[in-house]
Amino acid sequence: MSYLAQWYDPEMQIRDGETKATIEKFERERLSKMVAVASAAQSVPRRLGADADSDELAEDKKRCRRVQHAAAQCLKDWGGAVNNVGDVTREAAQVDWAKFGESQQVDLLNRLRYISTWAMNGGDAAFAKTACVRLNNEMRWLQYALR
Repeated sequence: MSYLAQWYDPEMQIRDGETKATIEKFERERLSKMVAVASAAQSVPRRLGADADSDELAEDKKRCRRVQHAAAQCLKDWGGAVNNVGDVTREAAQVDWAKFGESQQVDLLNRLRYISTWAMNGGDAAFAKTACVRLNNEMRWLQYALR
């Protein structure tokens, strides 16, 4: 449990009925949406506005591809497949990759805390360790994708 202990938060509230299956479902839905947003952002022409130069536009498209790839790979780790998550066009058109990266970092750290706390309060510790490794990998891959 020492691996999980680094994120354990005794103050954190765990949802009633939380299971391995509900955690996996949440992660698959979260990553499916990320893939969809990155894919849709890549297809928006001149997403950065009329004043963006060609280098900025190229860098944005590169980040879109990298985030889409990283999220798709992480989704596979959770046993998910890329599927339709609804219309994300507006979100994709407005995504700011710097803010997105910061937000994802916070969200992933919160997920690490949540899953570790769940495991240390009677959840499946072996699964939680695997889940935390996946979340740490995702964090690193997103940092690389958004550099």
